[in-house]
Parts: sequence; C-alpha cells; structure tokens
Amino acid sequence: MSKKSVPALLLLPAGVLLTTLAGRVPALVERLYSRSFYPFIGRCLSTATGLLPFSLAEILVFAFLLSAVCFLLRGICLLAKDKRTRREKLANFLFSFLYGAGILYLAFNLVWGLNYYREPLSATLGLDTRPATAAELESLCRYLLAQANSLRLR
Repeated sequence: MSKKSVPALLLLPAGVLLTTLAGRVPALVERLYSRSFYPFIGRCLSTATGLLPFSLAEILVFAFLLSAVCFLLRGICLLAKDKRTRREKLANFLFSFLYGAGILYLAFNLVWGLNYYREPLSATLGLDTRPATAAELESLCRYLLAQANSLRLR
C-alpha cells in the first residue's frame, strides 16, 4: 500500500459521514436528493432493469456474496502460501477489502441509500400519525370486516 492509495481509504469514512449528515437534515435530503437527483437515477435504473425478465438486484446480491467468499478464500490462500511476506499481503488484502467496501457503501448511498434519510411520508403528505385509540381500532376492524364480507359475496 503506497501513500497514493491512502485517499482510496477515505471512501468508507466519506460514506459514513454522508449518511450521518443526511440523518440530521432530512428536509435537505428530501429537497436536494430525493426530489431532484434521485428521480433521474430511478428512471435510468427502471429503464435498464425493466428490459430484463428477472430481478437484477437478486443476481447482484448473489454475485456480491459469491465474490466476497472467493475474495476471502483467495486472501487466506495467499497468507498460507508464503509466510515471509505475510504482513505485506495481509496489509494489501485489508486495503483491498476496505477500498471495495468503501466503493460499495458510497455507491449504494448515492444511488439508493439516501432515500432512507428523507422526510417521512406522513410529514410529506401531512398525515396524522398519532396513536389510535382502542375504540377507533375496533371501529376500523368492524368496517373492514363488513367490507371483506361484502366483497366475498360478489
């Protein structure tokens, strides 16, 4: 690992800093990311993945897990193979792991993850989210039961 590669290690802390800041200002995330930047990303992803007859996300998760296992096994084999340069190989392995984790975490947050830090839908729609009373819940259940029975007869 050289001094030139040190900035690459800042990707993971940058992702953590981004999510920490996003969690503190949901209104800003809503305005700058969710309502301006993300709709473009969403349309692009939807267009690209809509052409596929399968779930691309499931394939990517499977490929990621398989790659992680292969990466770990490769690292173990490299460490076991040559004991003279074990420390250097371990440092390179850890650097590669942290670099990859940083890229994935930052990319996830920039493409999808910041939406977890936006304002709640209830605030956006102005919904009343106070806890319901037992009487209100009972009334709702009776209404839903009557609706379900009515629809079942049809």
